[in-house]
Amino acid sequence: KNYNIARLCSSTRSKCGYCRGERAYILTTPNPSSSSSSSQTFTQTSPTNSSKAYGLIFDTLSFKDYFSLIDSGWRRSGSHLYKPDNWCSCCP
Repeated sequence: KNYNIARLCSSTRSKCGYCRGERAYILTTPNPSSSSSSSQTFTQTSPTNSSKAYGLIFDTLSFKDYFSLIDSGWRRSGSHLYKPDNWCSCCP
């Protein structure tokens, strides 16, 4: 039986490869220093970290499982597979 061997990477933020962070203004996050939810303020995301993704590095991966990941929205760069977090990125 063949097994896939993967290493989990943490989520990462980086400059968007499409707009280079020019659309970062559309992303806002709650400011943790706000005292109450009724007066909550939001902070704007920096252009240098406007794209968020989750990643895996595979040492071995079957063709069937590779295409299953690709078909479900994962992308590949060498042995690194990553899934963009479209809710937290400027260019979904």
